[in-house]
Amino acid sequence: VTQQRPKPIPTRPPTTTMALPHDERPECP
Repeated sequence: VTQQRPKPIPTRPPTTTMALPHDERPECP
């Protein structure tokens, strides 16, 4: 199978998901 499914572009990169900036995570002090 050579057909590659176009992955949906997330609003934020996967890197920020594990380590969100201070502005992105108001829940954490």
